Amino acid sequence: MIVGTYIDSAGVEHGYILRGGDYRTVDDASAGGASGEGTALGGISNNGALAGAYIDSQGVNHGFIDRSGDFSVVADPNASHAKGDGTLAYCVNDSGAVAGTYFGASGAAHGFRFEHGSYQTLDDPSATAGTSVQCINDHRVIVGFYIDGQGAYHGFFVRPQDS
Repeated sequence: MIVGTYIDSAGVEHGYILRGGDYRTVDDASAGGASGEGTALGGISNNGALAGAYIDSQGVNHGFIDRSGDFSVVADPNASHAKGDGTLAYCVNDSGAVAGTYFGASGAAHGFRFEHGSYQTLDDPSATAGTSVQCINDHRVIVGFYIDGQGAYHGFFVRPQDS
């Protein structure tokens, strides 16, 4: 299975899934329909749950998990609701844990994990310009990157006993 995002001729993002030769577009019903808005998919679990985000007509990001057309909101409580801010869900594992990034009131990026009904912020201690969590696997290992004060990107991983 492959998931991704494409941009149509009007500049609107659409998620897609390619499964066994079958191609399907995935759009969150709450996504905006103008240029720079729409739906993006970031990951898929082995059991077919999709992780993604949409940008609404106000320019705010909203994370979601799509389980066979049933969309669940992923909204970190620390996320700002200003234009360009919000929550991005990048990955979901088979047990339903979600990894992603939210933008706080200052506009800074922060990684997060959503598991068992609660959110945990995951900021690398060396980050001075933001952290992004990209995925969580079925063993709960988290991978992502942070940006240092010189603008350099650095990858990291966190094992369950580290968090």
